[in-house]
Amino acid sequence: MFEVINRLNDSLDELEKSIQVAKKALLSRKEVPLDLVRRVESYESIIGKQRLLSEELLTLVINAKWDDVARHVKLINGLSAMIHEDANSLLSNLEIEVVPGPIPRNIDTSLN
Repeated sequence: MFEVINRLNDSLDELEKSIQVAKKALLSRKEVPLDLVRRVESYESIIGKQRLLSEELLTLVINAKWDDVARHVKLINGLSAMIHEDANSLLSNLEIEVVPGPIPRNIDTSLN
């Protein structure tokens, strides 16, 4: 069970990094509505809550309080689902600009 909690914390780390990347990308745009920035910042707050729940989860496992373990797991998963759904909604409302990079060329001109 401790390995599962470690994997959970690793997942939270990855989610937090993704949120930071998304926030940085959002802030790099010319005009960003403040409510979108606040939504992304709320994800950071939610991750903090998930980390607290994860810490409590470890104590509950040690004390074999399995009903509370199940409740905490559901809360953590529900918060992750909420971030995922809201982020998808946010992204679908943004106009995503794709700027193609240069096409790689073979340096050896005899192969071109």
